[in-house]
Amino acid sequence: MDREQGDVGWSLKSSGDAPDTARAPTPAFPRKRLSSSSKEQGFDFRGAVMTWSSEQLNRVQPWKNFADTTKFSIPKSAQEMTNRIRSNADHFRTNYGIIFLLILAVYVMSSVQLLVSVALVVAVGAALKLHEDDDIAAMWGTRIMLSKNERLAAMTFVALLLLYATDFWSAIMWSIRVVVVIGITHATLYTGLSSSVKSARKLPDIPEEADIVGHL
Repeated sequence: MDREQGDVGWSLKSSGDAPDTARAPTPAFPRKRLSSSSKEQGFDFRGAVMTWSSEQLNRVQPWKNFADTTKFSIPKSAQEMTNRIRSNADHFRTNYGIIFLLILAVYVMSSVQLLVSVALVVAVGAALKLHEDDDIAAMWGTRIMLSKNERLAAMTFVALLLLYATDFWSAIMWSIRVVVVIGITHATLYTGLSSSVKSARKLPDIPEEADIVGHL
């Protein structure tokens, strides 16, 4: 009997050492899986350039109107010349930009050194897979993974070095000077926009039917 009481006392003592309540393990919060759609996308420089180029091409004015010599005349005052240049420069700016690219292309084709540099730039762009729309691409069969913007940055760096080595900037500056002369001359002589504004101002006010009836 005493042994049984001792066993009961020992069991109560040992149970008193244990914590009153067992702590439940803290549940782990579920980790959010980042999908490709939830990842933050970087700034798509190539897409921005393509969008801007498309918007500018939509602003191209008909070349028939651009070269219509019947709308050319010498301005009669400095104010008229300023108004023509301001309105025509904004209206035909994409046309002037295309003329600049054509002049630059002719200049480049006249120099073998410039042609080689442009060909190297195109080759580097193809090697960097700029023509592909993949966000990440492996370079030259290796494990080096570059994003679209990183490839574009590398392409820009290499292109600037090559074009600087071949003095491509002289071709650009020469083409800019030529197109500025052409643009100022055309914008000064072209009267299409200013003449339409003047004709709109000179239109007589047509009385409405109610005014005619009231006058009668």
